[in-house]
Amino acid sequence: MNPEDKRKMLLDTLRGLMRRGAEVNIKKIVEKTRAEDLSEALLHLPRLDRRSLVDFIYKIDLDKCALALSELPREVGVQLIQILGTPSIKNLLEVLEPDDAAEFMDAFPDELKDELLEKMQSKDADDVQELLSFPSETAGRIMTPNVFALLEDLTVEEAISKVQKASEEFEMVFYLYVVDTRNHLVGIVSLRQLLQNAPSKSLKEIMSTDLISVRTHTDQEEVARQVSDYNLLAIPVLDDDNKLAGIVTVDDVIDVIRSEATEDLFALAGVDAQDRALGRARNSFRRRLPWLLGSLFTMVLICYFIIGPFEENFKTAPLIAVLLPLVAAMGGHSATQTMTVVVRGFAMGEVTEETRKRALIKEMMVGLLNGVAVALIAGLVIAFLFRYDATDANPWGLFPDSSGAASTVQVEKVDGPEISDLRGLYLGGVVSASLFILMIFSATIGASVPVILRLLHFDPAIASGIFVITLTDMIGMFTYLGLAVWLG
Repeated sequence: MNPEDKRKMLLDTLRGLMRRGAEVNIKKIVEKTRAEDLSEALLHLPRLDRRSLVDFIYKIDLDKCALALSELPREVGVQLIQILGTPSIKNLLEVLEPDDAAEFMDAFPDELKDELLEKMQSKDADDVQELLSFPSETAGRIMTPNVFALLEDLTVEEAISKVQKASEEFEMVFYLYVVDTRNHLVGIVSLRQLLQNAPSKSLKEIMSTDLISVRTHTDQEEVARQVSDYNLLAIPVLDDDNKLAGIVTVDDVIDVIRSEATEDLFALAGVDAQDRALGRARNSFRRRLPWLLGSLFTMVLICYFIIGPFEENFKTAPLIAVLLPLVAAMGGHSATQTMTVVVRGFAMGEVTEETRKRALIKEMMVGLLNGVAVALIAGLVIAFLFRYDATDANPWGLFPDSSGAASTVQVEKVDGPEISDLRGLYLGGVVSASLFILMIFSATIGASVPVILRLLHFDPAIASGIFVITLTDMIGMFTYLGLAVWLG
């Protein structure tokens, strides 16, 4: 049975048992099911069933309940954990890793936060307060402060003994971090090195001093990039005094990558990162409406100032209006492609201050090549499709009259440009020239706007979409309509 079928079976079973109130059976399932699978079930259960199941899991296994809640999207996890009441929340936060506890605590109201910090064990409260003192989305906020570190003067034999006696308070012992007496990070030793060297050797003799580390204020995206680039399982975090403050483990990095990717994707689409497919319609409405109103406002202005002045030309050559959406759409598609590549380049570290000029030139070249290809193909296709006489209301005989015969109704030809015989060539030429110009402009705009926003210290993903689409629509429509009048 594949994982998807297993999750569905678990969800259906829990729903059925909860409807019948079969507590004994629910307890057996909770005991046998991993916390991650219970988290998945919680996410898809109806609201009232979620609350009941969280209460069940809490009573059966405190550690499993804490882990299941920490695996949920943060908004959902915060809502569910607050249902349990202050004493239960305190117990859950104390068994969570400090970084996970700090994430929950940061989302609580100030009154509840203060109350919990007073009631939590002093060590747990201190760890959480320390993490909360760092800015959001930095290494200091997501690090684990409980680090397994050894003094540089210890021998290999002593180090092995300490590793064996290491308590469960240390999240993961991927590497042995070597520090001096002032807790400055001076080296690193792998478990493999430890086992391959003589017991009498000191850690100072075998440790590697080629260290890769980050600062507490380093942005979490940069942390994720370092872990990915150097294939690390954990990365040490140093404070301003070069002391070892904690580590960021690969599981936290995966969460960061997923979170940042979701945030950028939502931002490009004009959707709040907290929006959820199964969330409340009221919340989604509130989060999406501002972006839609912004788009509506800009499009109204475009229609009024760009399209409005060409109203008389639409009366004399109505097919100009028919092809207007094609030009606008192609410009938007091209700009979106470029913008997505550049924004991703920023996120992955490919586009930097040194490389942004190269990226801009490359995208302009792509726009030029696309412009030649798209313009040529569009011009030929439109010239062929619109080659028939403009006075025929049913040129292809596609719409028969009531008798079943093709309609032969003729319409009076309006005054305007004489394009009945050469209409296809005229329209094809206008569209072709417009698309060629627009492809170059849209690629340039799609690459330039994220760069400019980055220079102004804004997230390129947040506002790029609305700026890029608005600019390409304005340029595309003005170019197309201007050429149509000029060539007509």
